[in-house]
Amino acid sequence: MIAKIQIKRDNLIKILDSLHEVSQAADDQPIDIHLLANEDNSIKIYARHISSIQVLHELRDDNSDIDIEVAENARFSFGSQTLRSLIKGADVDRVELRFDRDQFEIEIMESWFATPTTFTLFLISESEFQEARSLHSSKEIGSLERPPLRKNLNMMGKISNVVELQHDDGELWISVSDMVDGKGEVMENIYSDDLQDFEYRYAIDPVHSFLKEMNSHEIDLSIGNEGVLKLESKRSGITSHMIIAPRVKE
Repeated sequence: MIAKIQIKRDNLIKILDSLHEVSQAADDQPIDIHLLANEDNSIKIYARHISSIQVLHELRDDNSDIDIEVAENARFSFGSQTLRSLIKGADVDRVELRFDRDQFEIEIMESWFATPTTFTLFLISESEFQEARSLHSSKEIGSLERPPLRKNLNMMGKISNVVELQHDDGELWISVSDMVDGKGEVMENIYSDDLQDFEYRYAIDPVHSFLKEMNSHEIDLSIGNEGVLKLESKRSGITSHMIIAPRVKE
């Protein structure tokens, strides 16, 4: 065994659902999941998409909700759908994933049988592995409360599938517009000394899908070169982020 993860089933479902829902919103199905296991007992699980979107979850052993053991640095790739279906079908509090060279096991600790229910799934060839994207030279925009941000994007999505973010002299404007249906906007004050003014447009559905699957109270926003946007959510033992490239101006 190279790596082992014990995690609450509900947390794993949130992780898998975020990868799946953002992929659907980006019209990019099916997806492969990539996993990096590090000897410091941390795990990165992510999916990259052809539409310049990446969702990544970093798991750390917090001695409560998540237990991780890594024997050596390793990387794995596997399909998402079967794992997601099995985890959703399990009626337990915690599940265990064990990774080896060519396969991984899912152990479901039930009380009905003498042994745990165990499924063995095959890994994808290492040649299919994709390195995670990084956001270089980014500037912090600030933190927004996730529930109202999600609610506003959900409403704005009824007018347009593209949202505009504009920073102007300490004000962050979030807006949509459509020549037929109209427009909508909301503003939050941003306190950042080194954040330059900017104006970029993004696909609204993947961003809303990511926010829907998170359960943190706040979302941290950063912006990198050429307008690449990063949204980050933190909760016990898990840091999740999404990076999305801006839409080309029409």
